[in-house]
Amino acid sequence: MGGYYLGIQLQTGEVYPLESEGRLCDECSTGDVVTVELGESLLINHTTGKEYKLKPIGDVGPVIDAGGIFSYARKIGMIPSATSS
Repeated sequence: MGGYYLGIQLQTGEVYPLESEGRLCDECSTGDVVTVELGESLLINHTTGKEYKLKPIGDVGPVIDAGGIFSYARKIGMIPSATSS
């Protein structure tokens, strides 16, 4: 049986799926304040005080660390770096 997915959107506009072991929709309610700690693979519900383990982000980690898909592509040389005029 597969896991359950939670989509997060970063400030750069990308949406990354995160997978949990349980059904977070049964654990969290509209209005709950939550934090996703990507480095720890953890979702913290500050409203209830509960924490939920998430499956590791995997190969998309370097993209997030670089600041988004375009920054990552520049970093690894897939597209040219932006230059100042």
